[in-house]
Amino acid sequence: MNPVLVHLGPLTIKWYGVLLSGMVLIGVYLAGWQVQRRAMSLDHLINMTLLATILGVVGARAYHVISAWDLYRGDLYAMIATWHGGLAIYGALIGGLTGIFIYTWWNRLSPWPWLDIAAPSLALGQAVARWGNFINQEAYGYPTNLPWAIYIAPEYRLAGYENIARYHPTFLYESIWSFLVFLFLMYMMRRMAGRLLDGEVFFTYGVLYGIGRIFVEQLRIDSWTIGGFRTAQLFSVILIGACAALLIYRRRAQRAKVGQEVPSDE
Repeated sequence: MNPVLVHLGPLTIKWYGVLLSGMVLIGVYLAGWQVQRRAMSLDHLINMTLLATILGVVGARAYHVISAWDLYRGDLYAMIATWHGGLAIYGALIGGLTGIFIYTWWNRLSPWPWLDIAAPSLALGQAVARWGNFINQEAYGYPTNLPWAIYIAPEYRLAGYENIARYHPTFLYESIWSFLVFLFLMYMMRRMAGRLLDGEVFFTYGVLYGIGRIFVEQLRIDSWTIGGFRTAQLFSVILIGACAALLIYRRRAQRAKVGQEVPSDE
């Protein structure tokens, strides 16, 4: 596919931008539905989304620029030229979460229910946005002859792979996994409503997405590495560990609180 959807005079609209915009709109619609079900504030949702989206784009671009510093060093224009591609999901996640925590702190709100609302939207948004990698012919995996391998045009092949045409569609693997995570989170929220603590939906998202990303990243040939380790896998391990620890800690704290509230027989 042509990465460019349409030219409108001096304005160029690319498929990747359309997918990212659609991801935000779908996420806001889904989150808005949950906010109404919980009788929470739509105004808070819209304001929080604006801040989280802005910081998410900043974080996504910063992560990418740092990962390819030799390419961007000394070129400020290239660093900010997001329209040329180069956004990283983990950077977007860090930036977006920072926006949610800033907004909830400023407005004296608990961040946990808002993170629960955001989790399914994040998973579904990632499932949709990954198709931008397919259109741009990027973020693909090692060469393979599997029936579902994708063709990569010569101009998009990495150095050392110029004569190899078909590769693992790692964008597809992550898209499918993210969609399955989305379905599980929605099932969890419907079937376990009333038994979940605030924050547990988001923590579950963090654990599940991190597990999937570790396996998908192992197949990619363009991963940013530090000290021989794939950075995205390191972030995944941190995400899994932090979310799992918070799940256990908050559940134990809740049990201890309930135990203290139970009256004695004396």
